[in-house]
Amino acid sequence: KQLTTTNDKRFNPFELTNHAVLVVGYGIDKKSGEKYWIVKNSWGKQWGMDGYFLMRRGTDECGIESLAMAATPIPN
Repeated sequence: KQLTTTNDKRFNPFELTNHAVLVVGYGIDKKSGEKYWIVKNSWGKQWGMDGYFLMRRGTDECGIESLAMAATPIPN
């Protein structure tokens, strides 16, 4: 397992993109004690860890904690 982190100050949460991720769980690395999110990537199973990756939790990497969005479908 590799934990994803970024110090890229160029990150712009308002930039148009064709990419999406979905947080599906969380955990703590037993060796390092590092908290992480389990994230599903929109690029498919051939990417990362069968389509998933781990992102550091508690540090708002790429706005994952402050800019989260959700939608609830309205039934007809």
